[in-house]
Amino acid sequence: MKKKDKNFFIFLLYSLIGTLAFLINISIFTFLSWLGLNIYISNGVAFYTGLTFSYLANSKITFKKEHLENKITIKRWLFYCLICTIGWSVNFLILNILIYFNKPADINFSNILIKQHTVKIIYNTISGAIGGIFNYIVVKNFIFKKKIKNQEEVDKWKN
Repeated sequence: MKKKDKNFFIFLLYSLIGTLAFLINISIFTFLSWLGLNIYISNGVAFYTGLTFSYLANSKITFKKEHLENKITIKRWLFYCLICTIGWSVNFLILNILIYFNKPADINFSNILIKQHTVKIIYNTISGAIGGIFNYIVVKNFIFKKKIKNQEEVDKWKN
């Protein structure tokens, strides 16, 4: 398989795991928000639950075959959390901007009534997608970066 094809496959796996992590995130966010928990606490709890799932799944599935030295460790998980927290900060900033400039209220778009709770979920989805793209770029290049040990591996990856 060519390097370009391998990278695309890795991206697809990462995206699939990211989608599952997002579904975990949005389910927990929706449940906690429905319980009346503060939107920011709900977002944080949901994010770190999805983050832990994402780290474990990406370590075992996405990057395991290509990067055998990437073992699950507390140190790597903490670094993963740090990097993804920066991404979450992007997510959090965008969520605040959306809420600040578009106060969640019952909104009428083309005769479709969208309840306040649904608007919050839409805002969380938008901010999560942007934060997720940031996370993919940084995680791929810093957490799961392939360590090249010798020239043979460099040549192997060129093909």
